[in-house]
Amino acid sequence: MPGWTDVVSIADTGFTTVAVRADGTVWSYGTNVGGSLGHGFLERRHASQPRPVAGIDDARAVYGNGPTFYVVRGDGTVTAWGHDRFLVNGGRREGRGGVPVPRRVPGTGDVVAMGPGRLNAFVLRSDGRVRGWGVNITAVLGDTRDTRPTTIARLCGVAGVASAGGAVVAVTADGRVRAWGSSAHGLLGSEPLGGRSGRPVLVAGLRDVVQVAGGQRRRLRAGP
Repeated sequence: MPGWTDVVSIADTGFTTVAVRADGTVWSYGTNVGGSLGHGFLERRHASQPRPVAGIDDARAVYGNGPTFYVVRGDGTVTAWGHDRFLVNGGRREGRGGVPVPRRVPGTGDVVAMGPGRLNAFVLRSDGRVRGWGVNITAVLGDTRDTRPTTIARLCGVAGVASAGGAVVAVTADGRVRAWGSSAHGLLGSEPLGGRSGRPVLVAGLRDVVQVAGGQRRRLRAGP
């Protein structure tokens, strides 16, 4: 990408690409979906060249899921923008439509990394705890009806976190993996399939793990 140098973090959601440069600035290009470019407009437009996202000069990393982006900043807070107003607002239902300019996510602080999903988002704090917000139909936020940032109980010493469809996985400093949420497709690594757990469970057979990642289940259709 001409002129796009010193990139230290990048996220792509299929429509829009966003990057963090070494100087802490954030740049985006692609198709704007509900404000995903962060350039101040909601209508669908295409930007063929990267432009800076205004108001951010201390970014550490960027994460995206769907047309929504999150930036972890130097002070440990999270700034977000894009299509999903509910998640940008930290699980608070406030109006409709996207958020076209960066906005601080309420209830976030001391954040070092993230694991956003399509219906919820999770942050890893510097103290090794995980907080999440959003839709909780599969108990990924634990035993609560609240949609706002909630600390995941019985989970500490976390080194990495990732959303995986209706479940969440985390690797702890001892190299073990724990998961919680829906077990409909074996995402908790245990038998029998089905059910859910709002309490993180140890995934058997995994040791010395240093990183976790998650994807979304897709329904495949056979050709003719």
